[in-house]
Amino acid sequence: MIKRGIMDKEHKTGRLNNFFTNNGRYDETHGSYRRVYLLNAILLVMPVVCIFFAIVDIIIFDIFMVALINAVSAILAVLALIYFKKTDNYKPTAYFAIAILILALSTFFYVTENKNFSFSWLAIMPPILYFLLGNKKGSIILLLYGICIMLFILLRKNNWEPAEFNTEAIFNIAGSVFTLTALIAYFEKSRKDAWNAFKMTNTLLKNSKNELETILDTAGEGIFGIGADEKCIFCNSRSIEMLGYKDEKDLIGKDMYGLVYGKKKDGTIVKREKSTIYKTIATGEKVNAEDEVFWCYDDSYFEVEFFSYPMYKDDMITGAVVTFLDISERKRNEEKLQYINHHDALTGLINRQRFEIEMQNYDKEEYLPLSIIYSDLNGLKLANDVFGHEAGDKLIRTAADILISASRKNDIVARIGGDEFVWLLPNTDIEAADKIIERVKKLLNSNDANAIKCSMAMGSSAKISSEEDIEQTLKDAEYEMYQEKSVQREKYEDDTLHELMGKLHEISHYEKTHSENVSELCEMMGQAMKWTKDKTRALKDSGYYHDIGKIILTKDLVRKNGKLTPLEMMEMQQHPVVGFRLMNVFSDTLDLGDPIYYHHKRWDGSGYPKGLKGEEIPINSRIIAIAEQYDHFVNPHKEGFLTQEEALNKIKEMAGEKLDPKLVEMFININRKSREKK
Repeated sequence: MIKRGIMDKEHKTGRLNNFFTNNGRYDETHGSYRRVYLLNAILLVMPVVCIFFAIVDIIIFDIFMVALINAVSAILAVLALIYFKKTDNYKPTAYFAIAILILALSTFFYVTENKNFSFSWLAIMPPILYFLLGNKKGSIILLLYGICIMLFILLRKNNWEPAEFNTEAIFNIAGSVFTLTALIAYFEKSRKDAWNAFKMTNTLLKNSKNELETILDTAGEGIFGIGADEKCIFCNSRSIEMLGYKDEKDLIGKDMYGLVYGKKKDGTIVKREKSTIYKTIATGEKVNAEDEVFWCYDDSYFEVEFFSYPMYKDDMITGAVVTFLDISERKRNEEKLQYINHHDALTGLINRQRFEIEMQNYDKEEYLPLSIIYSDLNGLKLANDVFGHEAGDKLIRTAADILISASRKNDIVARIGGDEFVWLLPNTDIEAADKIIERVKKLLNSNDANAIKCSMAMGSSAKISSEEDIEQTLKDAEYEMYQEKSVQREKYEDDTLHELMGKLHEISHYEKTHSENVSELCEMMGQAMKWTKDKTRALKDSGYYHDIGKIILTKDLVRKNGKLTPLEMMEMQQHPVVGFRLMNVFSDTLDLGDPIYYHHKRWDGSGYPKGLKGEEIPINSRIIAIAEQYDHFVNPHKEGFLTQEEALNKIKEMAGEKLDPKLVEMFININRKSREKK
């Protein structure tokens, strides 16, 4: 049974090998063996991947155009595979495979543009082009395609917004990284195959020099050999190109330690006996490294991954064979991913995940006393709901910039939530932390975003001894912050409302007198109807704040005295909605929302917003409408203002159409009696 299982496994392996080598027509001694192997793999994987992505695009992302592109690409790949199996024509098949890939990627980029980090798929192009077509042709096609992509980006960039980092973005990044990893893994296999082929043909070197050179030159990685003195004895064309030289004569016989691998990034010399490659010659050990650099002809360097294998003759180590890859791009991508994983995209501060790591790093005796400041940004909901998320983002960035500017060299500032920030202060006691809080609050108070004062509730706590729990210190700082936020909530709300009204009144002095006049007229009506003090106060306040929503309008529109254009009217009609949102942000003004929302609603059902008419309209809104209309007529800041009696007659004409007739009659009587008393 064991023997039969082994035979079945060998049979399956043999069939798979036959598939990738076109039934053995390209064996390991053939110069294009690895290219054919990769081409078959690409044409086999491409339909599977494309169909998979087509299904994902339909089921998960609802991107039917991209799904269609993937389906067409899958069909073309199958046709190319069938053609290659029947003809063994490598070059046209390779060009066709690359054309399919370029078509799929280009159409994908055209449909998705810069959304969801779609351009991360560009990373798979260079290795495939160079490996299948060689350096020269691969470079030409990559250059032309790169130019096309750059032109596409330049022509479309004005219509693009920053790419969103969401599920699709993660899917694109993960997919492209996985594909690139698979290619790199294959190149590593190719490198091993090349080395095995090198060992197999070493005894036949005199009779097969040309064949060996072909094998080396078709490898996607650089390969060079050194003797026991570390001087180069052979090199393939890829290594010459990667190191920036013109010909193998520039390397043969040269000391590769002094020329290529004898220095660190900063130019520091590595002692010869300490170099990784020397270890192979000294001990016969196969070594691998991916944290070193190779230096080029022009005195530049690149990040490298290399393997060093010993060479033997008569059981004596005579040198080493080094295979290497330029992994600079991979390193950069890893650093970018590392940055994304540990930083907040909006502010550039570290995120909660990284903060927890840093907090543990700082939880040491040498950093005591260790203070923590926990901050919660005020007004974010107000900014988002009233001025939009762009204003909210601006408020967050402003607060973050202030915290950064106030931080010291070894401090750690993090954004750990939507409006929450945490600040680690090593070697800082609680008194010093509280002084820093005072300084930060002054800086915050001098900044605003869209008329919203930038402020924070801040709490602090300090770890004094190593026995104390740093997590508890964080909780204590958070508790102190919430205590302050609770105590200051009412004051903050009052200050913010006054700040917003102050900004509006700065824009237009008419708005100031108008707010005050409407408020007094509303109070007069409430008193005349013998309402309670609280109810009358609510009416008076809603009259004062009824136009607060105009804070979102441009200065020119707020100050405009003449007839509004249709577009200006659409913008103006938003101010009751904004006023409603503002009142609902603060706990003490919730009852003012509806009166402000409907104060431009007409008695006959017209006006804005739609939906109510007659007595369905809140009575406070109907009173505000009368008071506002009257003040528009008599306010001396308006052109062509009327006398009080003329204004009352005008309002009477509007009764039953725009204004509540009963309330109009009451308003007129109250107004006239008030003037008679004076």
